[in-house]
Amino acid sequence: YLYCVKLGTIILVVLCLLEIAFAPQLVEIFRKGDPEVTRFGALALRYHCVTFWLTGFAIINTMLFQVIGKTYKSTILGLARQGLCLIPVLAVLPALIGETGVQAAQCAADLIALFIGIFMLKSVWKELTDLELQASAESGKER
Repeated sequence: YLYCVKLGTIILVVLCLLEIAFAPQLVEIFRKGDPEVTRFGALALRYHCVTFWLTGFAIINTMLFQVIGKTYKSTILGLARQGLCLIPVLAVLPALIGETGVQAAQCAADLIALFIGIFMLKSVWKELTDLELQASAESGKER
């Protein structure tokens, strides 16, 4: 588990740093010659990178929950980033801070989803630790 989270995080950090460095060039791949779109899109990409590197943690947690039969938690966490959190954030942030709210919405939704994931992981981690201690105690009794 920790190996996957660390490796995913490292890869995503590198990709995010590249995306931050080359944001205008990446936007221009899709829309050349429009400086306003390039400015808006580059800033949106940079906001996105503030939290995108955390996505590996969310994906690995979603898979962990699936594998151990916590399908409800897996489904909630899987929906959190793109639906449960993003839609309300998109409804609120632009009304509060204008176009910056649109640009930063995914970043804000990712942070909310991160807290949901940490909360879910804490309860599952405690349950797994308790099961491990119980199995260890039972195997000690059999000897």
